[in-house]
Amino acid sequence: MRRVPKRGDGGGREEGMVRKTVRVRGMHCPKCDARVEKAVGAVAGVESVRADHESDEVEMAYDGAPETLAAVRAAIAA
Repeated sequence: MRRVPKRGDGGGREEGMVRKTVRVRGMHCPKCDARVEKAVGAVAGVESVRADHESDEVEMAYDGAPETLAAVRAAIAA
């Protein structure tokens, strides 16, 4: 799994993948970032992920399938 670099283009498609930023509440420390990154990174269809507890955001690149996004949301909620 590769970490998503800080976005500078505002999102969009990149190398066949969709870049998406999801708001996540409840992350308080770097350990929370690591847990979310591990959970989201384990979802099939996710190429890369970067969690940031300071901005309450998770940036990821994934295959664009609605099922993948639903699985990511479920992984974060678990």
